[in-house]
Amino acid sequence: MLSESEFGPSRSEGAGVRPVRHIMVCDDDLAVRYAMKRMFMQELRAEVIEAENGLVALKALRESPVDLLILDINMPVVDGVEALQAIRSTPALARLPVIVLSGECDAETVKRVIDLGVTDYLSKPLSRPGTWERLKRITASLQVEAKSQPAHQTRSKGATLMAGHKLLVVDASEDFRYFIRTTFGTRFRIVEAANGIDALDIALGARPHAVMIGRDVPQMDADQLAQKLRKLKIREDLVLIAVAARAELDAIRECGLYDACVPRTFVPEVFALEFDALGPASVPLAELLELCPTLRAQMVSAAEQVFGMMLKMDVEPRDRVVIPFQPPYAVAKIGLAIGDRFSARIDLVADVTSANAFAVAMFGVPEPGEALGELSNIVAGRVKHALVNDHINVTLGLPDVSVVETGEVDARPHDSLGVRFGVTGSDYELEIRFSVSARNPIAADAASANKGLS
Repeated sequence: MLSESEFGPSRSEGAGVRPVRHIMVCDDDLAVRYAMKRMFMQELRAEVIEAENGLVALKALRESPVDLLILDINMPVVDGVEALQAIRSTPALARLPVIVLSGECDAETVKRVIDLGVTDYLSKPLSRPGTWERLKRITASLQVEAKSQPAHQTRSKGATLMAGHKLLVVDASEDFRYFIRTTFGTRFRIVEAANGIDALDIALGARPHAVMIGRDVPQMDADQLAQKLRKLKIREDLVLIAVAARAELDAIRECGLYDACVPRTFVPEVFALEFDALGPASVPLAELLELCPTLRAQMVSAAEQVFGMMLKMDVEPRDRVVIPFQPPYAVAKIGLAIGDRFSARIDLVADVTSANAFAVAMFGVPEPGEALGELSNIVAGRVKHALVNDHINVTLGLPDVSVVETGEVDARPHDSLGVRFGVTGSDYELEIRFSVSARNPIAADAASANKGLS
């Protein structure tokens, strides 16, 4: 039996979260309900409510609020999709964590479920190897917001670096400082120092959001400077970035002083990967993520769910080994109008071999364009759900799909939020990108007027 600590924090570990204690299992299969109830009671010491269909579940939820709902899709009377739709349209239940039990689901059902927003999924039959361990991991990572805690107060306080933030570059080499200035000058407000004493003086006055420190810093050791900056509390959320030869990076990471360690190079793409992990790459994207901080997590969750429920494939993040796609590759682009401030676009990119594999899994025939178009619709629907959940109006466009047979390689733009997935145990890969730009109301009105005249 797993201990309570392996499933989540105790009630005393945080005012804003609590472990899962009240669970509803909604499934028309008595054996499934019994097995899950037994596991949750034994492993979590949780109170478990059973429901044989969506109608029974909805009636029970009125009287008995729960921390987590396990919801089957295919049920009589009221099925899982109908129940989930009713739950999401009820203010008191709109944020209820839901784990979906999925058997054979068609593309439209999966799209609807993901669009409505689910926490995770389990594939049937539950006798599959690893199913119970997966359920334990899902439950262990699930922290339910306390009802008295506003959602915006539970955001992660990890190190982030937003576009438009002030970056102090400390390095003895003028060439290297020039490289950083020209590479990231449009993304950050950059200030520079050639030695540790000047860096400390500038930091106290300019209060940068991040400090990038080279190893051979005159007048003050790099680690000494980092310790001093931490001690002086220039900012509570100060991001420290070490720049060093590759051979030194592991030792630097072990010292625990830095939020990121970047190999010293004059290749912009190397830095882009590290900075993408720290924060968004454009000012409009940064502003949108301030309004909807769960956006990237929703993109990741949508991809994992569509692969699991629709394609029956397990995926793993591969952002640290991103290689540009070589022709032939398929691209699906779908536009979003977000309120009156932003225009956005979601791109799904995969090599043709991967796209063919996804198409065969979805439709039984290799149609890479159709597969990527359908996947982009589903991911965009989940992104829309995340934004609408944060009270942001969104209008989705239609996917524009193309297959690039020849020409240049496809590389992730620096000003986009990107997530690369690989199918576990294979070479199949898919990349999702999200880019945002500020809208021009005058240009938009002119375009609408011209469209109406055509």
